[in-house]
Amino acid sequence: MKKINVRAKQDKPEGRENASLRKGRSNKLVEKRNECLLARYYYYHNFSDKRYDVILQQLTDEFYLSASTIQDLVQHHIDFLYNLKDQNPRRAFFETKWPHLIW
Repeated sequence: MKKINVRAKQDKPEGRENASLRKGRSNKLVEKRNECLLARYYYYHNFSDKRYDVILQQLTDEFYLSASTIQDLVQHHIDFLYNLKDQNPRRAFFETKWPHLIW
């Protein structure tokens, strides 16, 4: 028989106060990761002769995400990629923005 901890339920704050105590992923950090991942995708696609499946595998290895998750992120943030395409950045742009990576 499963025990129910009534005290734990009573001690939890209700309402908006609980949102500020939220644990887990930081939305700001996830957005930064996604921006870097998408820039990396753009870079591999436009500055290398790698095939799509090889690009996905390399991004999977670099960002520890599944290929399907990367595909979903690319689809969800397609506007970001179109903006990059319109800007037509050079390799120096990526090297300056993310100097810790080898471009």
